[in-house]
Amino acid sequence: MRKLLKISFLLGTVFFFGQCAKEIEVQPTSPPKTDVVSSNLTGLPTIVVIPTPPYYPSSSVNSFDWESIDFMPAPTPTAPTWFQPLVPWGGGACLGYPLDLRWDYSKNQGWELLYNSFTDQNIPDMPYFILYNKYRGLVRLYWLMPKNITAANIGVLAHKIALKGSYSALSPLLNFADQTIIDPQKKSAFASIVENTIYPGALCPTWQALQFEVAYDPNVYTQNQSTLNFEWGITSLIGILPKGSLQQEGTDFLSNPSLTGTSQLLVRGSIEAVSLQNQNVISKGVLASIERSFKNFEIDSASFNNYNLTSLGNNCSVVGLNVSYNYAWTVNNAFLTGIGNMALPGYDQTHTQNLKPNYNEALGVFNLTDRPRINFTKTKDDHPFTYSLDISSVKYAFNPTVSDIADIQNINQTMIASAANTPSPQIIYSGQQLKSNQSLNVIGVRVSFDVVPKNGSPKYTIVKMFKANVQ
Repeated sequence: MRKLLKISFLLGTVFFFGQCAKEIEVQPTSPPKTDVVSSNLTGLPTIVVIPTPPYYPSSSVNSFDWESIDFMPAPTPTAPTWFQPLVPWGGGACLGYPLDLRWDYSKNQGWELLYNSFTDQNIPDMPYFILYNKYRGLVRLYWLMPKNITAANIGVLAHKIALKGSYSALSPLLNFADQTIIDPQKKSAFASIVENTIYPGALCPTWQALQFEVAYDPNVYTQNQSTLNFEWGITSLIGILPKGSLQQEGTDFLSNPSLTGTSQLLVRGSIEAVSLQNQNVISKGVLASIERSFKNFEIDSASFNNYNLTSLGNNCSVVGLNVSYNYAWTVNNAFLTGIGNMALPGYDQTHTQNLKPNYNEALGVFNLTDRPRINFTKTKDDHPFTYSLDISSVKYAFNPTVSDIADIQNINQTMIASAANTPSPQIIYSGQQLKSNQSLNVIGVRVSFDVVPKNGSPKYTIVKMFKANVQ
């Protein structure tokens, strides 16, 4: 540091005396290259003890074994109306959802039936059923679009899941679904996605698979339908078709169908990733990085700022890439559907109106109860800026239902930072302690762990980025 001070003083002296004779041009110098030393620290995170939740029975109404049938439940066909669609993954079914999701539906993979409107008594106005994955915290809506709907007359699908009721503003249930860098002190009221959908159209009714990942809320057990319920709305947007499914934190595409600035390009598996590369949406380098993430569940931060990853099994995951788009659509008011006032699983359903859940355990795998803490100090050595993660401040709340059926292994927490005031693409640094020759921008704390089912099925890896307090 003394050497740098001497050089600065010398340059200042030359410039001062030079003014008496002639003007001397001083060339600007480029800022020093950021040099970061990363290391791990000792210590353990905090595992919050969650009391054994109460038992509340589930409903058996409209229950069906989706794994063992070829056709969805339907009334006995009578002329002139015939309605008995194939299951969403069946051979010959018209599929509008990413093919990577096609074979991801079995009970062995953790899927449970949550709701269903298909029966052998009547044809539903809104033909759908919802599966929930208890190992991954995924809620997936399978919806059968009407026949003769094509991209020409519908444009692109948009959907939104929203919490309702007097407790909804206090629930973190949708934080994972909405937020890129998750803030435990913020509660997302909804999450919304514009889907890159396929429309076989006149061939047959088309299955769509719409999904969100939910966070664990340990307070759900004391709620009821009036204090906490959800709705899932679907509409169509007319305008430019996006190449890929898009999401932007805090944007409701059903009421404000525009997109400006940085958003998330959702990539759900290797097949979709290759398709996006073939459309020149992502580069070959990014594709290779995504495929490594899918295969090894590792994040190559040098290629893209991917902070969240949820394993789908079979070397397949969901990732979100930061992209910049400008889109403006028009809502097709003639097309609006969805479900509303649906009870959340996990609480007493005695007074629940309409459908009761067929699976009545609390949703979500985990959450953090507060922001992790990062301690900052400045010294006088060659790497004076020191950022240290307080590992004990990372407080995990695991869903007891998940802990009963799976082992949580390989828990890890890592600070993620970038050099301050650097142009894109940013260089990402990771570690539990970072010592740098200049100040860093702390992006957050990335946590990861494996969910290892006790039934012997393959493990699932979950990665999430949380906002942190630097002090």
